[in-house]
Amino acid sequence: ILEVWLRSFVPPVRNYAKGTIVAFQGQEYRELLFILSGQVDAEIQDYGGKTLKVETLAAPEPIAAAILFAPEKALPVTITAATDGKIIAVPREQVLRLCRISEDFLLSMLTDMGTKIAFLAQKLRFLQFGTIKRKIAGFLLEEMSRQRSAVLTVPQTKEVLSEIFGV
Repeated sequence: ILEVWLRSFVPPVRNYAKGTIVAFQGQEYRELLFILSGQVDAEIQDYGGKTLKVETLAAPEPIAAAILFAPEKALPVTITAATDGKIIAVPREQVLRLCRISEDFLLSMLTDMGTKIAFLAQKLRFLQFGTIKRKIAGFLLEEMSRQRSAVLTVPQTKEVLSEIFGV
């Protein structure tokens, strides 16, 4: 089924160099972006210039799938290429067509959206901790739970951790 769709619609591939802005916060989001290769960072910026890294996405993930179907289609984050990469842009109508012809694709989209909602809820809960000490403690406790170990491996750099903590 997907092969038939790909024969009838060939989405353009966009190449991005590391550090390039892929999409701006507040931009109208009418095409679903899929990462073919590389990684992107999703960040929220306030008017004072403070940046909060929401997450890093890697191929083959979609970017902000739920926003494509929201009443207000303003992208809530700025998307920046964290590495060199390739992205395709699939118009909303084509995404709907794919959902109608492929139950697997539809299930994958719904699973991705549910996962993102759970992730964002966890992120909000984490950000409610007031002090940096509480944020670090919450982060370590979550990592212990996720890694199921009392000995932790923290793959993030100090810079990335500071973005995660919003400091």
